[in-house]
Amino acid sequence: MALIDDAIAAYNAVSVTTLRRRQQGSQQSRTTKDLNQRALSPQQEQALLQHIDKLTERRLPPTREMMRNFALSKVIDAVRHHANSYLKYRLYFDLLHEKMAQYNIQACNTYNMDEKGFLIGILGRSKRIFNQREFVTCLATICADGSALPPGLIFAALGGLRDTWVAGIEVGKHDIFCSTSPTGWSNNEIGLSWLEQVF
Repeated sequence: MALIDDAIAAYNAVSVTTLRRRQQGSQQSRTTKDLNQRALSPQQEQALLQHIDKLTERRLPPTREMMRNFALSKVIDAVRHHANSYLKYRLYFDLLHEKMAQYNIQACNTYNMDEKGFLIGILGRSKRIFNQREFVTCLATICADGSALPPGLIFAALGGLRDTWVAGIEVGKHDIFCSTSPTGWSNNEIGLSWLEQVF
């Protein structure tokens, strides 16, 4: 077997030790190693290029920092994906249910809230160019019992709500929380107001 290994190693211009390590799976080929050491996979690189094209179409030329953040988020997503496992989720939810039972926490008192910001002005293929872009944040909250709280909208404004922003909202028909902040994001004051009015 040693003679065959020597011949294969010589043919491929690698040492016999390297050949044996590759056969045992303890050493990767240079090509495989290079692919595994890349920050982005070829698919992620393609997604980054598409993202750059979309930003350019929207007249938001990407900065180096934006691209670095995009690439970093993809690396973090890949790390998170590889860290996910059925066992970890099972252990987490087993512990969660154990603590809920231990402290008598009902499902109707367990909520998940998230906020998502939107840059207004791009509708399908049409383009509108703003001197100052409009920004809106949506608050969404669901309950562990399957119900949901009314959604919230936070508009970017220094003053109060404008009539045109809420023209389509009918009192009694649409249950929604609306507010404003200088940035369009939630803050402590809006959070307290949201808790008092929605809960």
